[in-house]
Amino acid sequence: MRRALVLAALFAGGCVMDLPTGVQVERPRVLGVRVDVDGDPERAAAQPGDSLTLRWLVVGSGTERPEWSTAMAVCAAAPSNIGIPTCDGAPFAFQLPTPPTSEPSFSFDVPTDTEATELLVLGVLCSGGTPVFSMDDLPSCEEEEAVAERVIFSFPVARTAPNRHPSLSDEALTFDDAPWPASDAVPDSGCAGGDLLQVEARGEEDPSFIRLTTSPDDREIYEELVLGETPRVEETREELLVSHVASAGLFTRLQSEVFDEAPVEVPWIPADGLTVRFWFVARDQRGGMDWVERALCVVP
Repeated sequence: MRRALVLAALFAGGCVMDLPTGVQVERPRVLGVRVDVDGDPERAAAQPGDSLTLRWLVVGSGTERPEWSTAMAVCAAAPSNIGIPTCDGAPFAFQLPTPPTSEPSFSFDVPTDTEATELLVLGVLCSGGTPVFSMDDLPSCEEEEAVAERVIFSFPVARTAPNRHPSLSDEALTFDDAPWPASDAVPDSGCAGGDLLQVEARGEEDPSFIRLTTSPDDREIYEELVLGETPRVEETREELLVSHVASAGLFTRLQSEVFDEAPVEVPWIPADGLTVRFWFVARDQRGGMDWVERALCVVP
């Protein structure tokens, strides 16, 4: 059985970035990063010897897709329960500053002899600028006007029962109970009467509601170590954290978690304007991630 969830969440946890608090895109931003394993795209946890590609979800304040240059390094993460993660030894892979692209990524191989339980990625993404990166200084961009997203991202290395990504591509999105399919083309303006979902502009007293269904297999069952006077291992099910961001309008909540209880509703208030883009990111808080994009047209 699929359960309906009205989306409201802010991307958080697992990845430290210079992201502003809020759910409206007002400048180029990085919203998420997904770990893809070569030959096994559903697996979220890396294993020794894997070839990996990190894919970044990057968005702009309008319908345009800003281009980003990136520079990264990856190392074994030092054991730590508090504070910002650090490297346990020298990085084993680097990414030199890349040409600008609207779909930034970072590919590398995990050492076959690694004993790390987590890998740590450090770097910077620059929109409208050139990355300046070293292990000794804070990553930045050469140009003052550039947008810099500094990244500290850790993800697990699994030996057994590796975590899988949740999947949003096979789930249904609705807007005020109407089907909301993906759009092949999103115009900058002049969307009225076009192929995008048409929505009337209205005020806070009459919001719309966006719903996303989730499937049981989006939330895996796994064994969790529960600390206490007598530590024990318990079987538990993942809790999905779903974030939502739009280029205009207002979500009245920052985040929702998918549990087993009845779904919650979170309204979206249409803004004045024409084309509005949306991004929805699901995280299982164990390294799994997926996202989908939608757009609609706000008409008078």
